[in-house]
Amino acid sequence: MKKHLLLSLITITLGSLQAWAFTFNGQTINENKDFTRSEICKADKSLEEISGIACSRSTEGYFWVHVDQGDPKIYALNPDGSIKQTVTLEFPTKNDDWEDICMASIDDKNYILIGCIGDNDVKDGKSKGKQTYYIYRIEEPEITGTNISIKKNNIDVITYTYDGTHNIDDCKDGKSHNAETLMFDPIDQKIYIATKHEKKINALYMTDWKSGSYTTTMQWVCDLGNLADMPKGSEKDPNDFLYLTAGDISADGSKILIKNKFHILSWERQGSESLSTTFSRTPQHIAAYREEEQGEAVAWANNGIDFYTASEGKEEPIFRFKNTQTVSAANETTSTCNLFVANGQLWVDNLNGKTISIYNLVGQNMLSNAQSPVNISTLRGIHIVRIGTFSKKVNFGY
Repeated sequence: MKKHLLLSLITITLGSLQAWAFTFNGQTINENKDFTRSEICKADKSLEEISGIACSRSTEGYFWVHVDQGDPKIYALNPDGSIKQTVTLEFPTKNDDWEDICMASIDDKNYILIGCIGDNDVKDGKSKGKQTYYIYRIEEPEITGTNISIKKNNIDVITYTYDGTHNIDDCKDGKSHNAETLMFDPIDQKIYIATKHEKKINALYMTDWKSGSYTTTMQWVCDLGNLADMPKGSEKDPNDFLYLTAGDISADGSKILIKNKFHILSWERQGSESLSTTFSRTPQHIAAYREEEQGEAVAWANNGIDFYTASEGKEEPIFRFKNTQTVSAANETTSTCNLFVANGQLWVDNLNGKTISIYNLVGQNMLSNAQSPVNISTLRGIHIVRIGTFSKKVNFGY
């Protein structure tokens, strides 16, 4: 216990004084100090092993979580952390190492993906581990406060194996991997998994999104780091970014988070580039993060600005990381025009014949209008407002 506490203190002290000593792709990682961390609630005391968290897309302010093992259930949490609703999956018959949960939105439908992706038998080559893994996909239920069951025929089962590319010592033939990170990319509409290894390079894998239940092979995309980043110790060494425990891609696909016990790293995507290109660049370290009891869950808020973390353990806190550097949906005054967002409308003063153009973060023009106000009721999160030479990122809310 004393050694554990000492490592935590060292981590906090170093984080407040200098850039982190560890590297990614051989490059020193700089700190991102845009976020502030605050406890928003404690998870319901009946949930002792929360290993995945996602923000509801249908009911703003609510969370979807699951525990590590037990009954095949997910839980909708109120903003205060209490259980609002329990959803039971009629298949599988039990929760066998569910490790992560994420949201996906396609064709005006919101989905929940649950990853039965863990494999604790894969360690130091002592055993071969599993050969088959599963992702369960359901349409996001309405959060009403009434417990429900999802019938087997309404659950898509994605059965997958690995392609064997990433053949390292602790996964035998490269077809068995422990993993705790499940993500959906809204730009290329693919499903991603990041492996969790203790003393070897971790890797990113991908498969296509298809309708219904199907069997597929996870294809290697890229390594997450390189040999210059390899450890001096193990996952307990706070200077190594190994043993990945969670990750998420923002709803617009522009930002990615991946965490382990000690750190959260963030990447910003440039346009619609591939994730392999994004991960080839040096990420930033989230300076506000502090080691949690057993932090195994992270999720972007629907606004794509803030994010949340949760930890295994009884009545563990859920933390909000608020981005303090982004313009909110409030009154914005500049030398060229005044912006005001209210009731689903964007108001602009002093247009002087200019056109209001609104873009999403991947550069797509969402709408243009030569008159104010502009109806933005269908737009969510951060967008770029351009009026002549004026350009500003504005959060249109949820």
